[in-house]
Amino acid sequence: FAAGTSSNLKVVFYGGFDYSISLCPDKMLGTDLTFKMIDTKTGEVLYDNATHAKATHMEFSCESTRAVTIQVSIPGAAPKKGKTTDGACLGVLIEQKPTTKVGF
Repeated sequence: FAAGTSSNLKVVFYGGFDYSISLCPDKMLGTDLTFKMIDTKTGEVLYDNATHAKATHMEFSCESTRAVTIQVSIPGAAPKKGKTTDGACLGVLIEQKPTTKVGF
């Protein structure tokens, strides 16, 4: 990754599971990154961290199986064509566990 770039990660979330997503950017990228979760089939934005104080961690329960695109963007000016820029790594951790049954 470099300033002004973005990437899409296609994921299938299965119904009946809880998920935790964490982003860990290199210090060089800063903490002002944005990420959205978009339903691949409908285009509906399911989550946007811009409306959650640019949080880099979120948890949710998935009721039905759905394909989702995770879109990660790094703010800043895009590199000029033909110019090289220093890149940095960004880790995306997706954890899954069966939804805990609660109640009677």
